[in-house]
Amino acid sequence: MSTFYLPEQVGKGMYQSMTLGSYATWSFCDMTPCRDIIVDEQDETRGLVLAFNLSGQQQWRNRDTGRRHVFLENSFGVFDAGPFAASNVFEKGQRVVQMGLHIHPGRYDPLLEAIRKTGAISKFNDLSPHAGMDMPTLARHVIQEMLECKYMDEIREYYLEGKLTELLAIVAGELTGRDQTALQTVKLSETDRAGLATVKRILDENYAESPTIPDLVRPAMMNEHKLKRAFKQQFGISIHAYIIQKRMEKAYELLHSGKVNVTEAAQRVGYVNSSYFISRFRQMYGYNPGILKK
Repeated sequence: MSTFYLPEQVGKGMYQSMTLGSYATWSFCDMTPCRDIIVDEQDETRGLVLAFNLSGQQQWRNRDTGRRHVFLENSFGVFDAGPFAASNVFEKGQRVVQMGLHIHPGRYDPLLEAIRKTGAISKFNDLSPHAGMDMPTLARHVIQEMLECKYMDEIREYYLEGKLTELLAIVAGELTGRDQTALQTVKLSETDRAGLATVKRILDENYAESPTIPDLVRPAMMNEHKLKRAFKQQFGISIHAYIIQKRMEKAYELLHSGKVNVTEAAQRVGYVNSSYFISRFRQMYGYNPGILKK
């Protein structure tokens, strides 16, 4: 595995990459620049690219078409690899956490074909301004396990390759089961996007208080009906489901740290009833939260 650390004069963070057999290349970056930076990227390798944006948002300009694109937080994209050239923009002070997988032709072709049949694969030169789809909850959980891998050398490679197979199966299954109209980008005005970004920020900061739709109408600058439709179209998830997801993710972090018990974690993320919290947690992760304390 190769690791590159961001120079201090540019910011803090690092970029890692690792070849998984002859079938895939895994990459991960976690960085916070201390100034606006532009990173040029170019590739001509065949295959398929899966990109997962875990935190922050990525902006880039396609140097072939001249168009600008935004990759939102908690979204992912599946792209046909091949010739492309892009200038990636990273804003001062904004943390960006991303994981990427470049899948080469061969071993995973059946899973890639299943994904391709959903119509979810995009070409870099044909992307809409707002690229990406909402990230499946199960996929985010597998990614978390990949990033927390403690193994080294060959064992690490085998572990990540196994998780890669699991992740591809989840993506294929989730996309196959979705209403395909939900994968289509809905055009929104700049005012609408600004309002939705404000709403998302409010939910990220106040998920434990669970803001209601009427609470969000004014900052969203749209009525309740439009807000509910626009939020789901923009982020691929309803407002209610997004609040639950944020609560569960924070609860997972708290329990994984070992500093709180299940009751304390439930209260911190907004649940008075611990039994209901346990039910929600199990529904999202597939096991009881108490396991993380053992």
